[in-house]
Amino acid sequence: MNKVYLIIIIYLLGVISCGGERSNDPVAVSDDNLKVALQEIIDFSLIPAVDSFAQQTLKLSESANTFCATPTENQLTALQQNWKNAYDSWFRLANYVFGPLDDDIIFPTYTFIDSLRLRGTDYLNTVRVENAADINGTHTLDNRYFSNKTFQRVGLLALESILFETTSSDRSTAKPDIVNEFQSSSRKCEVLQGLTEQLQTHGQSIQHSWKVSTPNASSSYRTQFLDSTLDDGSDPISTLLTQFQAHMEYLQKRNVATTSAKLSQSAWQGISAAIDEFSFFLSGTEETSISLLSLMTAGGFQISVEQINSNLEEVRLSIAAKNPDTLDIALGKLDGNLKRDIPDGLKVDLGINFSDGD
Repeated sequence: MNKVYLIIIIYLLGVISCGGERSNDPVAVSDDNLKVALQEIIDFSLIPAVDSFAQQTLKLSESANTFCATPTENQLTALQQNWKNAYDSWFRLANYVFGPLDDDIIFPTYTFIDSLRLRGTDYLNTVRVENAADINGTHTLDNRYFSNKTFQRVGLLALESILFETTSSDRSTAKPDIVNEFQSSSRKCEVLQGLTEQLQTHGQSIQHSWKVSTPNASSSYRTQFLDSTLDDGSDPISTLLTQFQAHMEYLQKRNVATTSAKLSQSAWQGISAAIDEFSFFLSGTEETSISLLSLMTAGGFQISVEQINSNLEEVRLSIAAKNPDTLDIALGKLDGNLKRDIPDGLKVDLGINFSDGD
């Protein structure tokens, strides 16, 4: 009997000593585990998204040069696909509009990539007029000229217009007509190459800042972000959550599914890429050891996790059906998850009140 009592006492002492702050498994929410999850998000999701955009903009620029050397329908098809790939990679990266992407109070980098993102204003007519003026003009189309353009006249939208329709009054989308216009005007290729070069420059700059250094610091933005040594004192996990929330709200309230990429009809693929990235952010990749949803589950928020996954599936079904009405509803649910359920489950204080925007 004494041995039995001794075993029970030892067992109870073991339970008490392992109790800690929470009674969950080893991946329960803690500062250390949240730090691991954060670093894995940056290295396995955000940095690959940065790299992908830089690579796709480089491929687009190279494809433009190849096309301009020999403008054919086959080359145009390849070039248009490269634009779509860059567009998709942008929507993946657009979940992370902070730091190198939002580096200027007046002229942030992201606006020169996707002008719609700033206020939801469709600048299609603006880029049409600008492209036509450049093609029909006599001014020099050099790098300095394109780098001085305002955000409304460059980026993915300006390239979409020049690649997916003619600049003539009929706005033909037929590939033979588009190719013929390039063949009959060398300046149109100069505009194409100038715009792709600017987009590639932004992609490389973003990548350099995240991985190598920032203009005013010797360390990379990644290092500063993970070490919480940024000048603005922002909290890394709060920043990520608020940026994802802002993107979900943007996709919903700005009617991106019906407003963006109308010429190429690529909006649904872009939104799908954004949602895939959101899923990686929450659930991790094959390399992830601790995900945000696993932390929430260990912390007793299994019901919230199930609801988040259900809402994600609802968004995917809406994308598959290309139904903007059901997409708005589903995105609204994810917006609520990001404002309340996920911060609560991770015990993170966002430091702001989102209730006014509900």
